[in-house]
Amino acid sequence: SLNFCVALLREILCNLKPSHELWDKIKYAAFLLNLATRNIEFNILYEIFHQVETNVKIHQWNWREAQVKSYVTERIAEKIVVKDDVCSLPDISEIKRDIDFEEYNYDPTLTNGDNKDLPLDEDDIDNIESDKDDLSASD
Repeated sequence: SLNFCVALLREILCNLKPSHELWDKIKYAAFLLNLATRNIEFNILYEIFHQVETNVKIHQWNWREAQVKSYVTERIAEKIVVKDDVCSLPDISEIKRDIDFEEYNYDPTLTNGDNKDLPLDEDDIDNIESDKDDLSASD
């Protein structure tokens, strides 16, 4: 299972010295497999690891180099980290216009103070108006 693989890689890391040539490669593999245990698709994580391996070979990087760390970080940010697409969020002003407050005799600037369901009745509105007048007079 996936958890077994993660545990095995951790065990290998615990028994290798950080100076060992495979230390960093195994560290990245263990990290990505650990992410897979968090309900992230293994295929995505394997693709990231494979891309890193390919770039290490092409660019003749050492697994310890900062380029590898930044490359892994960038790929994770691109493929895994959820980002809000602000452009796809609905326009709140459009939603407010779609609601017909008149139909419900509802003024969104008023509340009835006792958490009753709206719409407010005329007595509640009169009470609120008199409270506003009292506040204005005290200023």
